[in-house]
Amino acid sequence: MENDDLPPVSPKRVIGITDNQPQSRILIADDSPSNRQLLIQLLTPIGFEIQVAENGQQAVAAWEHWQPHLIWMDMRMPVMDGYECC
Repeated sequence: MENDDLPPVSPKRVIGITDNQPQSRILIADDSPSNRQLLIQLLTPIGFEIQVAENGQQAVAAWEHWQPHLIWMDMRMPVMDGYECC
């Protein structure tokens, strides 16, 4: 069977979290404002609760009081980088 014989594949898009799911918290730790903003714009409409940190020290403090389910962390940041946080 050649590729021309395959049916077209429609791209899949995430449009939201399934109903009755607990809200997931994501901490975004990145010193770049544009990177933080991009992730906020992508993840908030889907239904994630977002907090941000501009460096590793802020990320550790946010983790201690907010307990996110996931941390999206830049490994190279000022004050304390992602390597030091781990």
